[in-house]
Amino acid sequence: VAYGKGVELPEAHVRWISAAELTSKLRSGAALRVLDAREEHEFKVGTIPSAVHLGQSALMFNRGSVEEVLHEITTCAEDLVLFANTAGVGSMAAGRDLWVMAFLVELGVPLGRMSRLAGGFLGWSTSGC
Repeated sequence: VAYGKGVELPEAHVRWISAAELTSKLRSGAALRVLDAREEHEFKVGTIPSAVHLGQSALMFNRGSVEEVLHEITTCAEDLVLFANTAGVGSMAAGRDLWVMAFLVELGVPLGRMSRLAGGFLGWSTSGC
């Protein structure tokens, strides 16, 4: 599936993580960074603990506002978990998290460092985790 400026994210190479797996990794102190690809107002209303806002709109229209986060992401070795509102395993629908993943690939972040949160924020918030 192609996003951004023609970056292709092969469906077979996009990893998924469940809400339970993410919660377990966060509790164990695993080296990972959670990225919320939703709009800023959605992020402010509620997000996953420790998530950093890296919204699609900010990347598209106000990249300067997220330069510090981008620098940290492109220079660290942590795994990344991205989410938007919803996402179904096996669904490569063009969600905001996929667009941000494609953008990060364009910046040289290996796709193998990234995972999508199954169910997105809605799935996580209703999972009881």
